[in-house]
Amino acid sequence: MGQRFRIGALVSILLVLLLGACRQEPVVPALPPDDDAPITTDRERYTPEDFGDYVRYTVKTSYTNPTQASVYLAPCGYEPPSDYLERFDGETWRASTFNHPCPAVPAPAVEVVPGGTFDATLTLDASRSPNAEPGFGTDLVPGVHRFVFAVVSGVDEEGFANDNLLPLEQRVSNAFELRAP
Repeated sequence: MGQRFRIGALVSILLVLLLGACRQEPVVPALPPDDDAPITTDRERYTPEDFGDYVRYTVKTSYTNPTQASVYLAPCGYEPPSDYLERFDGETWRASTFNHPCPAVPAPAVEVVPGGTFDATLTLDASRSPNAEPGFGTDLVPGVHRFVFAVVSGVDEEGFANDNLLPLEQRVSNAFELRAP
């Protein structure tokens, strides 16, 4: 009788493990916590528009100044914000290899008063061609990402951003997922 009980218990355990391994729903990676991120995105997940030769992710963002003083968003070309992507590798944030070039066009920084907000729509274009036109990335990897903005503490006499970046935690967005096309 004792051996029957052990075999029955073993079969029950194996069934539970087998049923757990056969789940129908996909496992979505947990997004890293970032409840206090000063940059927020309009969604948690993005699927790109497909244009044949390239795909485009369109992400609406809102930056809220978390400090007690005015800060300045450095522009990328004529428009702020200057930004780059980081990708979460499961343990830590790493700079994304996505090539999102910023034209070297001098433009004044944009002031954001304490508690004020600045909204921007950012587009990430990824080419399917290794001979992509300038302005297209070719190595945008689906996964969990966040934006890092160039936010500085001051400007020079002409209104151009200085090099005094705010601490990283005051310049990052919430985590969001870029899905494959």
